[in-house]
Amino acid sequence: MRLGRLLGIVIQLLSTEKLITATELSEKFEVSIRTIYRDIDLISQAGVPISSHVGIEGGFQIMDNFTLNKQAFTLDDLSVVYQLLEEFGTSHFKSISEKLAVIQPMVKKKDNQILISMSNSENERSIIKLWLDAINQNKVISMNYTDAEGNISCREIEPRNLLLKGTKWYVEGYCLNKQAERMFLLSRINEIAMLDKYFEVRERVYSEPSQQTTIYLHLRFSKDIKQRVIEQFEDVRIHSDHIDVHTTIYDRDYAVSLALSYGSKVKIIAPIEIRNAFLKELKKINHVYFRGENLL
Repeated sequence: MRLGRLLGIVIQLLSTEKLITATELSEKFEVSIRTIYRDIDLISQAGVPISSHVGIEGGFQIMDNFTLNKQAFTLDDLSVVYQLLEEFGTSHFKSISEKLAVIQPMVKKKDNQILISMSNSENERSIIKLWLDAINQNKVISMNYTDAEGNISCREIEPRNLLLKGTKWYVEGYCLNKQAERMFLLSRINEIAMLDKYFEVRERVYSEPSQQTTIYLHLRFSKDIKQRVIEQFEDVRIHSDHIDVHTTIYDRDYAVSLALSYGSKVKIIAPIEIRNAFLKELKKINHVYFRGENLL
């Protein structure tokens, strides 16, 4: 329901001239304040001019003279939201779907191609659409996948889910090659195709943590960046002299880049392999700056 929530936020901001706080939006849509901030960023990227006001009486509002029209969202974006709202069934959501139909009558057509295109590349959009089609049709997917070490393998997957973690898209499914549930970073997929092979949706079987690509990350932050940490993470534990965060990451490179973005304000507590990868990357950075290596 994320696209439905995004549109709901836009309509909420359009329906009033007063400032609406992140707390008010989080309570209305039953998500965290951090999620609201991310939603506002996505809406802004989609071309809706939202202004943010800080302070006790601060909040968000859509800039004057803006109206929601066909250019604010693509037909595919609106089609996704319309169908989700229609399926949800409540009178409140029905009223929103009716407003959508006025904005863009084509959303009522059942043969529209559903395509999530808020923040992903053209290649990612094509993979997302194919993955969604395969889920809807219960068809097996064949793809070449490149792992973190650059090794390429051909996989056949029974697709299950699409996930967005931070700025990274992941796909989830049952790997017929490994006979296990697997998570894949979407940007590492290439030569993907839907096979003329149907599958029965099997009961989810969870692997032991050591067999999964999931990384359980324990980070320790300086308290002087408390606000940023609270906005970015969910499991935040504030202590007298530091902040502990426990989060789930599905890619080692992303875990390292996440830690690097906080500089000296973060320490990787666990797992040790991510800490070592982080230190290795710091040595490379040191070599670039202090030993004259030219990357240009």
